[in-house]
Amino acid sequence: MSGAVLDNFNAQMEAAGKLREERAGSRKEEVAVEENDRPLSLRERVFQARRSQDLAEQAKSKAVGKIAEPVQMATGAFLKKMWMLAPETFGLTGLYANIHVFMKWIFGDKLFCKLGREWAPKQTQAMGEEAVEQFGAKVGLAEAALLLILDLIVLFLILGIIALIVMMVDFMQGSIIDKVTMVVKGITTIGWEGLSALYYLFHP
Repeated sequence: MSGAVLDNFNAQMEAAGKLREERAGSRKEEVAVEENDRPLSLRERVFQARRSQDLAEQAKSKAVGKIAEPVQMATGAFLKKMWMLAPETFGLTGLYANIHVFMKWIFGDKLFCKLGREWAPKQTQAMGEEAVEQFGAKVGLAEAALLLILDLIVLFLILGIIALIVMMVDFMQGSIIDKVTMVVKGITTIGWEGLSALYYLFHP
């Protein structure tokens, strides 16, 4: 008889425990519904807006990075090719570096690499971005100096051509006396040694 009473008591205790668990679960659900239904505070709305903006910027940055990397490799390879063709074109293709630098200034170095980085070997690229940056900084100085020399040469050539054109126009528009005077001045300025050198230079 005592065993039956003990089993009945245990069953009642289990039923009471289950009832308490059910009530606690329903209470949690009610609280969750109340929290979801209640309007967000200003602080919570600002936090959600910032979080959404950060996620959007991260997604945009990843998308731009995937597109920009092959474009940067292509523009860097083209710049390298122009420098390699410079000896055959008397430095004219090397002047493309001016366009490259200008485009980098407009669009940034994500699409157009800094000078010198296009020469980084595969071993250096495998070492990481920092190694490529250091390599590019060293080579970039020499590349920028060479570009400056080419620009100065082209500038002097353009100025010389303009001066020659002006002299020819003045010579054609001048009178006979002015033409003779200009020829005499030219001969005296160059000198007989200069004239002899020109004669032997163009003599067949």
